[in-house]
Amino acid sequence: MRKLCGIAAVALLGLTACGECPRHAGCDGDRLTFCFVGAENEPQEGSLPCEAPMTACVELGDDDAKCVYGPAEPCNEAFVDRCEGALRVWCDPRVGYAQATDCSTIATASRCGADPETGAAACLP
Repeated sequence: MRKLCGIAAVALLGLTACGECPRHAGCDGDRLTFCFVGAENEPQEGSLPCEAPMTACVELGDDDAKCVYGPAEPCNEAFVDRCEGALRVWCDPRVGYAQATDCSTIATASRCGADPETGAAACLP
């Protein structure tokens, strides 16, 4: 059985990073890099491209990195959730950068628009 470390474990299993890896997660341009323990119980490096709509990689410190909506837009007091075509662009305070959801890929939604109750950007049927 393979033991996952770093971003792979966080993304797939919601686990914290493993101590065996020299560096848990980082960025190499627009690629998210991570470490995992492979079949031979040795740390191995891997990477994944940050793909649309999350095209920018940002390092968050403490060996943590994420793909975010590109270009990387930090969340601040001036940030307003918005629609960009079918994309819902929103701020995730846990990440600190804008995230995006393609509403056309959600089974219960097809477009981005203003939520009738709150006025905030939302994926709508």
